[in-house]
Amino acid sequence: MYTSLKLSKLLAENGCDLETQHFYGKPKREQNVWVIVKKVLDGNVDWDYIPAYDILNDLCVKYAHEVFGTEWATMPSGDANRAFYVHPAIILHFLQQGRQEKAEDYLWKRCVFNPENK
Repeated sequence: MYTSLKLSKLLAENGCDLETQHFYGKPKREQNVWVIVKKVLDGNVDWDYIPAYDILNDLCVKYAHEVFGTEWATMPSGDANRAFYVHPAIILHFLQQGRQEKAEDYLWKRCVFNPENK
């Protein structure tokens, strides 16, 4: 499941430029016609692109430290192994319930790209 256009825009506007294979693409002449595309076509200046991230694989696993920072990796008890699963497990729980917006809200409130967390 990929990030919504809303979360993708928030991440992009706040400095997130993690590598991804998927993007929201939109012809520049269109107002709100965004589609998920596999790759940006090199030199295609007639389109606008915003990265779309796989919520679990990209943001919660592959780039967990870049998204949540290194401080989240240790629980107050010092149990780093347990902490590694906390955010992804909660986000997975929301996604399994079909609550993508809730999962994205949880992620945004805790990610380092949120200006409130800087």
